[in-house]
This record gives sequence, C-alpha cells and structure tokens, in this order.
Amino acid sequence: MMGFRSAKDILSPQKITGEERGFAVATDDGTKGHHGPVTDLLDEFLRKNSGDVVVHACGPKPMLRKVAEATMALKIPCEVSLEAHMACGLGACQGCALKASANSGRSYFYVCKEGPVFKAEEIDWEGL
Repeated sequence: MMGFRSAKDILSPQKITGEERGFAVATDDGTKGHHGPVTDLLDEFLRKNSGDVVVHACGPKPMLRKVAEATMALKIPCEVSLEAHMACGLGACQGCALKASANSGRSYFYVCKEGPVFKAEEIDWEGL
C-alpha cells in the first residue's frame, strides 16, 4: 500500500522495490486510487487478512501512529521506520531520542543507534 497527497506525487513501485508489483494506492485528494488516507486501505486489508500478517511501515509520524494503533489493537506484529534529526550519529547528543512505551522496559530509544526500525509497541505514541 502506498499513500500520497495527489496523483502527481506518486512514485513508481519500481523505484521503491526494483520490480513491478500490484500496489494499492491512496491519494488524499482522490486523484488516483482510494480517496483518503492510506490507513483506510490498511484497515480494510486487516479486516480481511488478520491471520498470518506482519506490517512494515514508513512515512509521516501521524500515519505511523494510526498504523501502530490498528495493528496493536489486533495484536498484529508491526515494525515502523522512524526518522529523527541526527547530529552525532552515536547517541551522545540525544537529538534523536524517542520516548519508549511503558512496557518496553526502557525510557528512550535512540534512532541513530537502535533504529530506525522499531516494533510499534515499543514506542510511546502519545509522547512522539
């Protein structure tokens, strides 16, 4: 699934994966594919295919939060790729610190050292 603001913003799946695939597309303005957020497509897919599914997501934090909420509610494994400003790349400056969820056993994660991919349930989405 791929979401964009408008049809003019759509990237070719070949640029992303190196091969042609059948991607479901959503555009916020409805100029191509589903009219609305890509999380609508995810919700529909998860309703039909909640069995042996793992979700991997990248994109803006509000979208990732919705993906995390949907997958955690259904107990579906989900990994998210998060971005942060990284000044030192070593974790010393703490510029890329993300607040961890209470059940992660941590206070913070550092995107530069421990990421950028995290399990959705490890992140404190309220504090992000």
